[in-house]
Amino acid sequence: MTDEILIERDDERSSYLIKVGGAEAGYAHFVQGDGEITFDHTHVDPSFGGQGLAGRLVQFALTDATARGSRIIPVCSYVQAWVRANEVPGAVIEWPEGAKTSAQA
Repeated sequence: MTDEILIERDDERSSYLIKVGGAEAGYAHFVQGDGEITFDHTHVDPSFGGQGLAGRLVQFALTDATARGSRIIPVCSYVQAWVRANEVPGAVIEWPEGAKTSAQA
C-alpha cells in the first residue's frame, strides 16, 4: 500500500475520518458530551478492507479523545473489541450498561 493515509476529526460530521490517497475510506462516528465521547459506529468501505484501517482509525480517535480530556464510552462493537485488545495510555473507559469489560471478555 503506497497511498498516503490521513486521519482527521470532522466535528461537522461528528466523525473521525480516514482517507487513503485522498479518498474517504471510513469513519468512526461519535457523540460528544460534556467530558465524554460516545463512539457508536465504525465503518470502513469494503473496497479498503484488509489493510488494518479500522484499527488505525480507532487508535487515532481514542488517543485524540483522551488528549482532549474526554472519557471514552465504547458503544460500537468494533471499538469495544479494540479497547479490550489494546491500551490507550491515560484513557478512561466508561463501559455502557450491558457491555462486557476486558476482565469479563
